[in-house]
Amino acid sequence: EYAFNRSLSLQIEAPLTWREPADESSDFNLDNIEFIAKYANFVFEEEGILLGGGFKLTLPTGGNEKNIGSNHIFEIEPFIDAGYKKGELETTAAISLGIPSNQRDEEKKKEEVNLGYNLSFLYHITSQIEGLVEFDGGSVLSGDEEGPWIVNITPGIKVCPLKDRDFEFGAGVSLPLTDREKFDVRTIVSAILRSEERRVGKECRSRWSPYH
Repeated sequence: EYAFNRSLSLQIEAPLTWREPADESSDFNLDNIEFIAKYANFVFEEEGILLGGGFKLTLPTGGNEKNIGSNHIFEIEPFIDAGYKKGELETTAAISLGIPSNQRDEEKKKEEVNLGYNLSFLYHITSQIEGLVEFDGGSVLSGDEEGPWIVNITPGIKVCPLKDRDFEFGAGVSLPLTDREKFDVRTIVSAILRSEERRVGKECRSRWSPYH
């Protein structure tokens, strides 16, 4: 992530995904690369509140044959988010609207527009250890796959081994909470190296989600 100033930043996500289906061989591939432009408003900073938004552009750098991302679908996803901090507790929330393009005819019938959400709670256990619980999910608003919400929960922990907090390591496990699901279990590992921390009210840091 690069900050042009205190309010504007550009983040690039290049995820590597490893799948191990129950009755198939495991697959490893580059997933879809995401460019995320973010804006933060600090009008209510004294109250510990941050309002923001932006948009995400997803490029088709995945592999359809491995069922990891896509090799042809582009997606534009505008979003709005907010953060609140009180004491050792931080809360962030985001709502997004995904609009795919360059779909094949059979794909247009399945999924047109999808609504996504993210809600996370982070607690500072010590100066270097943070506990995190995140809820994420979404619902298809149109197309053949229109239907009920998907809801996942991801508890985890983040550790800053260095006193200057320039390096942060995190790990969590995602579990679906609804009958409709995209996976059985998902493991998330993150590592962040920063030259200057970007925080909600000078404190909130990124969750598992790229929106914040």
